[in-house]
Amino acid sequence: MKYLISILLFSGLIGNADAQNFYNSSAPKINSSAEGFALDGYDVVSYFTGEAPKKGKVEFKLVHDGAIFLFESQQNLDSFQSNPSKYLPQFGGWCAIGICFNSVDKQYPNGKYKVDPLNYSVRDEKLYLFYPENEFAAKALWSKDQVNYIEKATLVWNEIYPSGN
Repeated sequence: MKYLISILLFSGLIGNADAQNFYNSSAPKINSSAEGFALDGYDVVSYFTGEAPKKGKVEFKLVHDGAIFLFESQQNLDSFQSNPSKYLPQFGGWCAIGICFNSVDKQYPNGKYKVDPLNYSVRDEKLYLFYPENEFAAKALWSKDQVNYIEKATLVWNEIYPSGN
């Protein structure tokens, strides 16, 4: 019941409509801070090590698709450079459940939801990020039906960016 209420609140407060009405596909595809950092400076490769994500270091940085990625080590930077699509967060690093519900919160840039880089899930070697847990239980909702949410969010994302992630 709690999750049903969350879904209704989430979609009711912000509305639903065609993806192109909500998102600007010419806007930056990668979620980044005002300073340009993806994942608030967390090392995207570190999400795949089985340990908690680690902050990257300025000496190991790379600009990719207009966002600055920081890495904990040269090895992680090299891993990312050799295969960015393996490590890039799904849906540009925007809240996966927000993309799934085709929802927009007008106070955030480009009509996409902010995320907490420590509120994430790795499934089938793909990284999904979520809205801050203390503000909305997006990850908990996502975990109830991940397969269907991934499918739906992928369809929405592909409407916004036909070239995919």
